[in-house]
Amino acid sequence: MCHCKYQRQCDRTTGTCPGPCESGWFGPACQYASAEVRPPTSVMLKSWHDNNHTTCQRTPSLPHILIKLKETFAVTWLRIVVKNAENVDLRRCHYASGLIFLCEFSLSEGTSPKLQARIDISKL
Repeated sequence: MCHCKYQRQCDRTTGTCPGPCESGWFGPACQYASAEVRPPTSVMLKSWHDNNHTTCQRTPSLPHILIKLKETFAVTWLRIVVKNAENVDLRRCHYASGLIFLCEFSLSEGTSPKLQARIDISKL
């Protein structure tokens, strides 16, 4: 199913959208649903999840970010855009019930400043 913005049609050969994706979708064919990302404050910052890394928030005082999903998802990968990948610590995941899960990440630095992580979760 195509999720191109303005209800435009995907290219019949490549499956890509001729322009941007609908809100909440991303990828070359707008085939991936975006998870809702919130900073650990009561203020929602739109630029934290607008799929545009040029609107990056520079808030060094935040100790962490919290990713909240509106529903249950099978997460197979996570894209985080950071200025300095070496400052990212992706060693812990917290399950909604309060249980802590150990997350194993295979990090690969793509085109800077992107950091992609493959997530394998196991219970502590």
